[in-house]
Amino acid sequence: MIVVRNITDKMHEDELKELIYSYYDETYGGVFSKIPFKAVRDYFTGSKAFARADLNDLYNKETNSKAIGIYDGEVLVGFACIHVHEGNGELYNMYIKPEFRERFLSEYKKGSLSANLMTSLVREFESSGAGEIVVSAPHSKEFMLKLFEDMGFNLDTITGEEIIYSKSIEGKNDEWGNRSK
Repeated sequence: MIVVRNITDKMHEDELKELIYSYYDETYGGVFSKIPFKAVRDYFTGSKAFARADLNDLYNKETNSKAIGIYDGEVLVGFACIHVHEGNGELYNMYIKPEFRERFLSEYKKGSLSANLMTSLVREFESSGAGEIVVSAPHSKEFMLKLFEDMGFNLDTITGEEIIYSKSIEGKNDEWGNRSK
């Protein structure tokens, strides 16, 4: 069964770095393999530099970012990154390994996974003081766009590169950070 839980204290760091790297490579059409200079290409593919930078942000308490893991039992098969700033939450870089997407979609359609995923994400945003959640995905990620709509997000903005959705959380913070009921 696929479950959702926090990734903390650099738990599963190597697997998460691989997933973040795969996210960038898939989302941007094999961008790392297209770098023209071999030494630079080898640096990005070998060191997973972008993934390492994202991990540093996720583990830096000052950025107020967290990684949420999507697990098949104890195996990390996907992730979602969240960030909260001034009462606004952002869900970004959500990724599921291709070989698990069909199962994810199947469990999602049964209703068990979407409730678990959304409940977990909303809980994380609430505990971080967010009153609104913003999500985005490239036009090509139809699966993600459908998931956001089904989770109750409202279409906000369409740009040349991505589609942005938003969702209010009950009990939004006021300008002083106090939670209203």
